[in-house]
Amino acid sequence: MEPATLWFVLVLLVPLFLWLGLGNRDLWAPDEPRYALVAQEMIQHGSYVVPTVNGEVYAHKPPLFFWFIALFSKITGVPASSGFIARLPSALSALLTLFLTGLIAREFFDRRVTTYAIAILATSHMFCWQAHAAQIDSLLTALIVLSIFCGVRYTTTGKESYRYGFFLAASLATLAKGPVGILIPFGAIAIWRWRTQDRERALFTVEGFAVLLAPLVFWLVLATLLSGTVYVEEIIGRHVVKRYLKSWHHIQPWYYYLHNIPENMMPWGLFIPAALVTAIRAPKTGSTQRGLELVLCWFFFMLAFFSATKGKRGLYMLPAAPALAILIAWALDGLDRSTDEAGKNLAYLGFAILPSVTLAAALLLPDYIYAKTGGAQAIVAPLTLAMLFASIALIVGWKGDRIRKLTQALLMAIIPIYLGLYGLFLPSLNPHKSVRKLAEHAAFLAGPNKNLGFYGDLLEGYVLYAARHITHAETPSELARQVASKGPMVTIMQIEKLEELREDSSMKIEILEEHRLGSKNMILAMVSPGVNQAQPE
Repeated sequence: MEPATLWFVLVLLVPLFLWLGLGNRDLWAPDEPRYALVAQEMIQHGSYVVPTVNGEVYAHKPPLFFWFIALFSKITGVPASSGFIARLPSALSALLTLFLTGLIAREFFDRRVTTYAIAILATSHMFCWQAHAAQIDSLLTALIVLSIFCGVRYTTTGKESYRYGFFLAASLATLAKGPVGILIPFGAIAIWRWRTQDRERALFTVEGFAVLLAPLVFWLVLATLLSGTVYVEEIIGRHVVKRYLKSWHHIQPWYYYLHNIPENMMPWGLFIPAALVTAIRAPKTGSTQRGLELVLCWFFFMLAFFSATKGKRGLYMLPAAPALAILIAWALDGLDRSTDEAGKNLAYLGFAILPSVTLAAALLLPDYIYAKTGGAQAIVAPLTLAMLFASIALIVGWKGDRIRKLTQALLMAIIPIYLGLYGLFLPSLNPHKSVRKLAEHAAFLAGPNKNLGFYGDLLEGYVLYAARHITHAETPSELARQVASKGPMVTIMQIEKLEELREDSSMKIEILEEHRLGSKNMILAMVSPGVNQAQPE
């Protein structure tokens, strides 16, 4: 398949991959409804500098992603609770990342490698998933890749605009998710320039740091003026410094990413060993070597940085996906012409493993879905057939330049899987994953005259879809105090929570309805002052 044909496929299918499925399902817990709610309250209360969620200050993340959701909501007139509007920043960011990945690859490699890199990134599991999610990481990745691209271009051309672009993009990335937006591009580019002994043009200058700090200082000063120092201390002290140095959740061993990265890059994660071995053993001259140095410095810096902290999540490494895509594209395109038998054998091993992975997924997926939803195994059938088709397509590709043909066959095989996943499969899970109907029904039962409450760990989706403030309690005594002061309250809770409430005799609990939501049994109860007479139906 020639580059022109691959480009034609990409032009048709990459936007389809990244746009299909944005609005055909509700926002799912935990992050999507929370971030949409933050944007919605920005619009409702004008709290653009100091975000809130359910009326309380939200200091977990900087505001840039929420600003984009609010902006698109304002422009279109569609509420932020719309899945399409909330996920639109992620989809646009993913398209920008693909474009920038192509520009970076083209700086050092030929057209075919550039095309493969875009296609591999677009069809990598985590990248495509985040492009369809109302989460911050797709935006963060786009801004980090923009900063790295500008750093590369400044190094190769010396144009001042690229140097300022490097710092400005890093600043915006920090406004998206904190100091990692600075650390990743700075670390990757600094190590790369040191490795390639490129000292002709100074990148890190006083003027550059002024561009970096100006937007951040402006936002922090405004936030301090509007809320005092509490918000700034919380977002920097607790959710940046302490989260990295003394993580309190997502605790994983040091080797977590050694298996998590290949999983999140599937199906291309199986070729990371072949790509690394081939790159390390490659000749050390020319622009190709400079490109390999860049992606290796980029990837290994991120791997070391995020492995050093106890708290680890797979999506933290998403900004490394473009580097891995370029690396894998270069290896798979050139191995047929290479004399590196170790790299070839590792690549063939990856292709040999794929049918087994596909078969295992087809067999295990129904039970997994049943455990998560309490049903819906039948909807797995179309996706299973697509997976089996992928295995057959790999066999068809086994001819001529074997590795290159297999790569092209795999690209084509992924198409029906992604179309089925985002067009049919995920929407069919919506009744089991979305809290919209339950939240709207609870708000209807409460009406305008009664309070609406939630007992247990509150999911912001209930607030988002109830379209009103929800009184939240996590202990029986806390709920009793709220009921005593505010009056009867329609309360949402898991049925297991009733046992805790029976121990408090100061509340009367009348079960109104029971609902099944995925694997959880939820109830709506009228909680009011009085003697506890709650009995499960």
